[in-house]
Amino acid sequence: MAYSEEDLQKYLLKAQEVLNSKKENQLSETDLNEIVQDLGLDIEEIAQAREDYLTRGTTHLNFGNYAEAIGEFEQLLLLSPSHPKGLYGLAKAYLEKWKNHGKKADKEKALQYANQCIEVAPGYKAAYKVISTLKHKPTKKNSVGSQNNSRNAHHKKTTSLRTYLVPVMVFIVMAIGVFVGMKNVLNPPVKIQQYRVGATKDGLVIWQITSEKHRKQPYYRDIKLTIADATTKKVLREVAIPPRKGVRGNQLWRNCRQLGDSFYYIDGIKGIFVARHLRTGKVTNNKAMLAQSFKQFNGGVSKVKLQRTGWLEVTTKQGLRYWLNLESKKVLNQKQYNDLNRTKFDRVKRWWKVYKQGNNNESKVVLLEVQEHINGYRQKRLNSIWPVYLQKKLKSGRVKVVTPLDKASYFLKPKLVYGSDDLAVLRYKTEVGVNGKHRLACVDKAGNVLWDKGREETDNPLVVHLMDSHKPNVYFAQYKNTLGMSSLYIRVKEKRKYRNVKMAVGLDLTTGKLAWAYSPTFYKTKFEKQKSK
Repeated sequence: MAYSEEDLQKYLLKAQEVLNSKKENQLSETDLNEIVQDLGLDIEEIAQAREDYLTRGTTHLNFGNYAEAIGEFEQLLLLSPSHPKGLYGLAKAYLEKWKNHGKKADKEKALQYANQCIEVAPGYKAAYKVISTLKHKPTKKNSVGSQNNSRNAHHKKTTSLRTYLVPVMVFIVMAIGVFVGMKNVLNPPVKIQQYRVGATKDGLVIWQITSEKHRKQPYYRDIKLTIADATTKKVLREVAIPPRKGVRGNQLWRNCRQLGDSFYYIDGIKGIFVARHLRTGKVTNNKAMLAQSFKQFNGGVSKVKLQRTGWLEVTTKQGLRYWLNLESKKVLNQKQYNDLNRTKFDRVKRWWKVYKQGNNNESKVVLLEVQEHINGYRQKRLNSIWPVYLQKKLKSGRVKVVTPLDKASYFLKPKLVYGSDDLAVLRYKTEVGVNGKHRLACVDKAGNVLWDKGREETDNPLVVHLMDSHKPNVYFAQYKNTLGMSSLYIRVKEKRKYRNVKMAVGLDLTTGKLAWAYSPTFYKTKFEKQKSK
């Protein structure tokens, strides 16, 4: 609490003393302010005490502890006599006592406090409901005599019916319980929401994110993070992440990116920025740490966004915008970042086009290998190639015409799925038209094809997903010759229905075979917890 119990007791004793000396049965706000000034107390501390009394009183009322609730609300009214929630709380507590015991004194007090609440807050509808209940609902003492005859008659009619219904209802409840229990045994509820694969200096690790949603409002999600070694299946650490509300299970760590030795979860819309170590799960960066590490952010950080270039756009609480590179620790203002963004990066993208040139109603198909530098991360694609422009490209060496004899050495309409300094995984088509099928191939920097496979050569849904989807939305992490892949979910067709499967896969880049695979519904592989010594 922000206040001390000693100061609060002094305040309450003084308030009771002033109340006893007055003819009225309550203190005014002026009286209370004078007491605060006389005792030299802080008005904010008294306000905090009011909130605590209100919280405890409301909680006791919700759980049926009416005597305790009345005590808390009475203390609240000593601090603030005209508090509408405190007056209503007393009215509600006395109303429930009257319903249980039928005492006239409880009914009178409930009516008294409800009327006081309406005088203070005329729009408090709950207080009107209390008054309506007091006027129309008879007490238990009076209701026994007036309803005795009708109850006896009704009891005779329903006795025989209950004799038959009770066993039937018991049997139905037991049957439902057995069915639910068997269903949970045969198909246990899956709580795994996501997988993430990260690369460390000691190997690939897998983040398994599970959550459990509260059944009552505000519907928080308790989040648990299990970190395991992808190869050995040994659990490295289990971490409890602070609960979140208003989010779906598959959205918990969706905007997760690896930067250095940490996973960064960045949500610019909801204002979330936190980084956790890949192997320990400990927090390595957040807004507060960011403000302490760089003098430009000393005033505090308001928002953080991840740009496609890998830079972080940081907005301070003063409204200033900076761009931060976590690897180089550089902080640029808007002008410096724009100047850097205009320069050409040393990145080369290759794709192949079919070029058609009409001449006297005759067309000639020319296969081109195009190499284009990328400005930032924006790829400059060529929608059409004119003859003059084509000649310039041919002379510069950035475009070459492939003869029919050389055509077999090139992939048809390839798309880069994953690329590193040493190799690239490509998705390509076997032939032009609807009959063409997509395949995956891995090519090293010398142009050698390490492996080539299609749907008939693998049954892993994630690998098939890379072949079928133009934008697979898969996250990659490479350690030596193993490529770790994870996806939020993959649609797997079973008979006439589709099922969403969460999965993490390790692919051997030299052979194209699976090194390991994890999925709560598709595979039975599980993590192994380390035995405590």
